[in-house]
Amino acid sequence: MTSESIREKLESLTKEELIDLFTNLIHQNDTVEAFLMNRLFGAKDNYVVVHKKIEKMMSNQFGEYQKAFKLFDTYIKSSSNSTHSLELSCDFMEWLMEEADTYSETFPDTLIKIITYVYEIGVVLAAQVKNDNQTRRLHTILGVNRFDEDIKETLSGIYYDYLNDPDDVSPAER
Repeated sequence: MTSESIREKLESLTKEELIDLFTNLIHQNDTVEAFLMNRLFGAKDNYVVVHKKIEKMMSNQFGEYQKAFKLFDTYIKSSSNSTHSLELSCDFMEWLMEEADTYSETFPDTLIKIITYVYEIGVVLAAQVKNDNQTRRLHTILGVNRFDEDIKETLSGIYYDYLNDPDDVSPAER
């Protein structure tokens, strides 16, 4: 089902049916509730708090990247501020790269999955926000040599699905 067909179906629902749908979504997923609260009531964006918590977790000698990821994921799914989400994605990606440096040659599967997910979130947001600085940060990651060819290929595929090489874009296009 495409986004367009979902939109058409939503438009055909009555107000009560929409309210029931949102109520069911809220009960299914806490981040939907947080997103709706933020969006409907203009809740204060807790970007600074989340950023500091993740930074602290990532600087911990025990490498709490999985806990940091859960916090990141919750923020990304509940925030409606794309600029903050993009900045957090890029910063978190850099911290994840530092975490990857602590491993010799074999990375845990969870770390690879998290890096891929966070990278894709960052790339998608960079394409939406059109922030040249953050786009360059994401592109720089493609040149990192510590990953094997499969991981590099996956990250490159994600990047080029949404963005162009920042050096290939003319000033008029920016």
